[in-house]
Amino acid sequence: MRLLTIALFFVLSLNSCREDDINDTIKECKNINEHLTSYQQKTIDLPAQSTEGGSVTFYSKDEKLAMVRAVYYGESARSDARYYFKDDNLISVIQEEYTYNRPIYVTEERAKADGDSTWYDDSKTVRTTNRYYFYDGDMVKWIDKDNKEIPESNKKYRLQAAILFKDAEKIKKMMAGVK
Repeated sequence: MRLLTIALFFVLSLNSCREDDINDTIKECKNINEHLTSYQQKTIDLPAQSTEGGSVTFYSKDEKLAMVRAVYYGESARSDARYYFKDDNLISVIQEEYTYNRPIYVTEERAKADGDSTWYDDSKTVRTTNRYYFYDGDMVKWIDKDNKEIPESNKKYRLQAAILFKDAEKIKKMMAGVK
């Protein structure tokens, strides 16, 4: 019984530590966002990455990467991903997907000419957000588009973490090539 109590205490202390780490990460991301205009900024266009183009903007302070924003545009949606770093370590990723009600080329005039009563309307765009938090080289929390926490036991959890870490490494290499 005593061993079970010690094990339970240990597990609970790990979870609260992770919550504290996430709260610190949220504060760090907020701080980065508040000071973006004071950071060095470099943007590269990525016309071949999506049908309607895209760009990646690097924000750094004192030669250290603080945040990267990658925006990709498509006919039916756009994505906006922000990667946050502290001391060259990935600490958070916020991915937003904007799904349009109709492809952007379906204007009111075109829709009416085709006998359609629905056309592209940005006010009908649906936004979904996934938030990921990292600590000490591990993903420690994933909050999905439904604002639900995805447990580490979910088979997609480790795969998603690996994808995000790989993306972060690509971003660092891309940044090194941009002068």
